[in-house]
Amino acid sequence: ALDALTTGDSNTGIGFAALSSNAAGVSNVAVGSGALTNSNFDQFNTAIGTSSGGSITSGDFNTLVGGRSGDSLTGTLSNYNLLLGYESGENLTTGAGNVMIGSVDADSATGDRQLKISGYDGSTTTTWISGDNTGALTFADKVVLAANKTIEFGDSGETISGDGTDLTIASSGFININASSDVKLNAAGNDIRLYSSATEFLRLTHSSGDAIINSLVSDKDIKFQGNDGGSTITPMMIDMSAG
Repeated sequence: ALDALTTGDSNTGIGFAALSSNAAGVSNVAVGSGALTNSNFDQFNTAIGTSSGGSITSGDFNTLVGGRSGDSLTGTLSNYNLLLGYESGENLTTGAGNVMIGSVDADSATGDRQLKISGYDGSTTTTWISGDNTGALTFADKVVLAANKTIEFGDSGETISGDGTDLTIASSGFININASSDVKLNAAGNDIRLYSSATEFLRLTHSSGDAIINSLVSDKDIKFQGNDGGSTITPMMIDMSAG
């Protein structure tokens, strides 16, 4: 370990050939046979595990934990990677800012700021979460939240929440529903209810094949309105108070 050290400072090497090429690098930690073995002028790399970071020659600020983790990192831009697990991110060569948790390869060997959280049982890899350098996340399957938890969009006025039975979509402005095809409302309870604040004013009901339109505010009418040359007109009104 640290065979070639000349001007480097604050380095720690434990294990056969750990940091064995380091002449002038500073503040590197290598634990394990061949860990950071080719590192020379690098700084603030931490590699724990056999051959972890073994090919790094000019990368800085990497944290590699697990045998052969980051073993192919070689380029001058191989910086700020966080790799945890046996052979984690082993295919990375020049990528920077990548986060790999588990025995998993990055999607791109030269990509930056990639995320993967995976599990490997010896035959099958499950990647629960992956992400790209735009911040977009991809989940392999459904995301389950406990009851009475909320997803918030931008501020506390834009939320989706559920209590395990009922779902609430709330907005401090508009809620827009836009479909390239049709919009379908399917109510197995047979009622579609329209509210203004806490007051239900209209109900659409399916009953034995019949479609029922029910105005629920006492003595209030159902009006059909349209646009006649720019003016709003009421061509038909159903007067509930008249019976």
